Amino acid sequence: MEWLVVLVAVSLIVGAFAQSVTGLGFSLIAAPAMLALLGPRDGVAMIVVLSALASFIPLTHQWR
Repeated sequence: MEWLVVLVAVSLIVGAFAQSVTGLGFSLIAAPAMLALLGPRDGVAMIVVLSALASFIPLTHQWR
């Protein structure tokens, strides 16, 4: 079970890094790993929520 958490965390970190560098790519990088590791139902749910957060957090810092 620990390896699953580590692999999910690594895929999220790499996706977040790509999002911070390019402005897009969180879902493109993290989604395939999340779907393979967690299955379609849980993987898609986590990607949708985390992708929204990854886009919303920089917006709060850059707002005027």
